[in-house]
Amino acid sequence: MDGQGEAQTARRSSDAGLIGVELADLATRLVVAAPGERRGQMGRMRRFRFERPPTPTAVIEQVAALVEALGAPTAPGIGVACWARVDPARGEIADARYGSGWADFPFTERLAARLGVPAHLMTGVNAAARAEALVGGAAGRSPLLYVHLGRSVASALVIAGEPVLGARFDAGRLGHWQTGLDGPRCVCGARGHLEPLVSAQSLVRQAIGVAADDEETLAAIHRVTRQRAEALTAPQLIALARDGAPLLRKLVDDALDALAGALANLVVTLDPAIILIGGPLAQADEIVIVWLRERVAARLVGVTAAPLIAAAALEPTAALLGAIWSQAAWQVAPG
Repeated sequence: MDGQGEAQTARRSSDAGLIGVELADLATRLVVAAPGERRGQMGRMRRFRFERPPTPTAVIEQVAALVEALGAPTAPGIGVACWARVDPARGEIADARYGSGWADFPFTERLAARLGVPAHLMTGVNAAARAEALVGGAAGRSPLLYVHLGRSVASALVIAGEPVLGARFDAGRLGHWQTGLDGPRCVCGARGHLEPLVSAQSLVRQAIGVAADDEETLAAIHRVTRQRAEALTAPQLIALARDGAPLLRKLVDDALDALAGALANLVVTLDPAIILIGGPLAQADEIVIVWLRERVAARLVGVTAAPLIAAAALEPTAALLGAIWSQAAWQVAPG
């Protein structure tokens, strides 16, 4: 066997038994997966959705059922990527939105006891960023600034493969960046934050609001949603903005202006080698990345060179891939 074949065999051996879990939408959406044959590829997956926000014990039992249904061994460990605030040192989901039943609940300790293997908890954005740094769009580049535009706006700075967590494990809450604008109210109650301006969910909601007051915009949305404006998606919104719906284009332009301002400030502060944009808005259309590149570059003229800005490469499974390799196998060289 040649050296490359031996390395691939070693990687498959090190990946054997690894399991990744993704918790999203207040833990109502669960995905459990095993790695594929090659790094960057997803293997077998199992999904489950709760009808209402579950208790942590219910999530643990359902994760265990999905792992068993997957038919894969769980040693040497299981990684959990949660789209929420977490305390990885204590293994707790420290997000008030989850309700009192989650406060101080030793999630990874109980999950590890239930499955009989070690468990590791991380935020969804840190997991996705780690995967992109290892085998995705930032492989071989450091530092990586990763930004996720989905239901919320989150970010991660990855240096030499490791996300910067912060003193309270709370780094990367880019959605609460102060824009100085009097925009829509943020989920925290304040105005002027980035999230209600540029998250995919907020943009769609704002577009529907614009359509309620403008017949031309409403007609354009109805053409792509079969007369159901409430069913508008981020890709449809971007397509309409690209193709000439003036009020929707302004909505998107304003959002990207705000995001570009934040990114330009982060570039001069952190000097990243690359910026990757993940989440539904980045996946909607390459034009989003083009528009964002232009705006960031314009803000950095005479200051510094703009780094490469690109769409994340591992969507929509980046967080799962990062969860899978959250344990010892993360140290194995990609291939």
